[in-house]
Amino acid sequence: VQFEIPQAKVGLVVGKGGAVLSAIKSYSKAECFIEQRTPDQELRLLFAVDTSLPGLNL
Repeated sequence: VQFEIPQAKVGLVVGKGGAVLSAIKSYSKAECFIEQRTPDQELRLLFAVDTSLPGLNL
């Protein structure tokens, strides 16, 4: 699953010291990644991957 996040709101999704992103990972049991910033884009993507799927090794 992927979500588009405005550049200006990425800090809210990550949270102080990564607390919000860690809570999302803990609650969803998914591995979450936010793509690296690219200066020319207004949006960044957050990817959530269900690591419990058979055969998936992250």
